[in-house]
Amino acid sequence: MHFHFDRLGLLDEADIVLADLTLICGENNTGKTYATYGIYGFLRSWRGLLRNELEDEIESVLKDSEKYQLDLQQMFGGKVDEYLSKLGQKYTRLLPRVFATDPEVFQNVVCLPRSCRDEGLLARISHEAGRRGR
Repeated sequence: MHFHFDRLGLLDEADIVLADLTLICGENNTGKTYATYGIYGFLRSWRGLLRNELEDEIESVLKDSEKYQLDLQQMFGGKVDEYLSKLGQKYTRLLPRVFATDPEVFQNVVCLPRSCRDEGLLARISHEAGRRGR
């Protein structure tokens, strides 16, 4: 799994690929703890975030249908990174709680978890975050 962060604490930008064993090394006060807590917080909260996201989508699909029938392949096929992107956006609103600090500290943070590297998606998210004001 890949994580991309913009403006997370001391980190202007970070790309981190998780493997079976991932070491984050560096000098003091370079953002290692921000990266670690950011990833840990996402991994700890993704299920709840996904549940909320799916409830909305399922409700929308069922509203437009006369049957209680869902085509899971149509709904989710090939959309893993899209869902991870949505979860990352929702997760940024939880960062003040993860770090137990003032919400203004994380006002313009970008968190983009993804299963594979999608440069187009990264560019779109970064552009959108830039429009919200750096």
